[in-house]
Amino acid sequence: MKRLTISILLVFISLSILAAEESWQGNAAVARRGEFEAEGLYAASNSFPENTMVAVTNLDNGKSVTVTIRKRIDGSAGLFLLLSESAASVLAMRPSEIIRVETRVTGI
Repeated sequence: MKRLTISILLVFISLSILAAEESWQGNAAVARRGEFEAEGLYAASNSFPENTMVAVTNLDNGKSVTVTIRKRIDGSAGLFLLLSESAASVLAMRPSEIIRVETRVTGI
């Protein structure tokens, strides 16, 4: 009986840990043309390591996209993310717009 209780407790603790997701919020802008090596769903950030996959949600309209972090931001100017044109398009961003986003790591 004691083993069963401990096993059930461990399962609940494990599920709680797996269900917990961390998210971060910050400002995002669109990168200049040519900032990334090719067309694609990319971003630059000083908060995530390169090649991390991050789900990005535009807090103004709820649109989301998953991007791959390709580089660091040079001279960040208070930016959390710098998005490729393709990623910004999915989020319905205009080229000169700065928006609030929420991010969540989806893979490394």
